[in-house]
Amino acid sequence: METLNVFSGQIKVGSLSINNSRRFAFQYSRKWLMSPNAFQISISLPMQKDVFPHDKVKSFFSNLLPESVVRKLISKQLGISDKNDFMLLKHIGGECAGAISILTESEIPESPDQYIYHSLSDKQLADLIMDIPRRPLLAGQEGIPKSLTDQKV
Repeated sequence: METLNVFSGQIKVGSLSINNSRRFAFQYSRKWLMSPNAFQISISLPMQKDVFPHDKVKSFFSNLLPESVVRKLISKQLGISDKNDFMLLKHIGGECAGAISILTESEIPESPDQYIYHSLSDKQLADLIMDIPRRPLLAGQEGIPKSLTDQKV
């Protein structure tokens, strides 16, 4: 079984896992369930301590990923199948649509006040923009973190 952590900001919401049969499961963390600021991440995933099975989980998390051509381009750059939702979440889950991020168990989201920003020249910016059709989210570019929200550039 492989597990990814689901965060809202810097706070762990729960864990998303996949078993050997490629079935997803999600469970809210106890700490999140006890928090007065907690919220359910989807209408299909109400606050509960029990594990949500594949049929309740897969569509929500899969729908956080890019679609169509963008998905295929990212998959190609990362060298993984565009049908492998869990691996896509593992690699770009820090950049999912919505208010949550999905990271490996060894990663934690950085606080926005820890970011360091550098100016780009007009040419550097133009080069990045021109490369978007080939590398959505800069996928696969060496030196670019999986989660661009954790990028210190």
